Amino acid sequence: MRTELQEQLASLLGERLRFAVPLTRYTSLRAGGPAEVLAEPDTLRELQTLVALLHQESVPYFLLGGGTNILISDKGIRGVVIKLGEGFNYSRWEERGNGAQVRVGAARSLGRFVREAVGKGYGGVEFAEGIPGSAGGGLLMNAGAFGGELSRIVAAISGIYQNGTVVHLPGDKLGFAY
Repeated sequence: MRTELQEQLASLLGERLRFAVPLTRYTSLRAGGPAEVLAEPDTLRELQTLVALLHQESVPYFLLGGGTNILISDKGIRGVVIKLGEGFNYSRWEERGNGAQVRVGAARSLGRFVREAVGKGYGGVEFAEGIPGSAGGGLLMNAGAFGGELSRIVAAISGIYQNGTVVHLPGDKLGFAY
């Protein structure tokens, strides 16, 4: 990675950009080699800028969720591993009448979200109790159990394109499979 790009990324993320980071503490199997670079953006703006810069510079990047469904080689991961920071770990509830709509950050533990819903008296997500990992990873894999799956409860998702532009997609247009 060019020094100039390293400096740009360090300016963007500060201490949340690290080099040669062992990934063992980021996976449930506690195995795997180092990330050449580990970036932990905390805001959407940081994530947009990071992804756009990496794409523009043709630097490979890998998004790491909760680390529960991955086995990383002892050789590690070349390029930048992006691990979403605390700014993506949230549940924002909008309660309406007998129901609610909730926005869940991709870094939120799927189990924590399920326990929050149950604690508030809402059903429909209990199938996901015990599924490890993050909400973002669960969406990517359409996590499910006991006859339920995330595709049935997702109204929409927001993400970013490689150029950093935000995109909003309705759940019925996502082409989930299980």
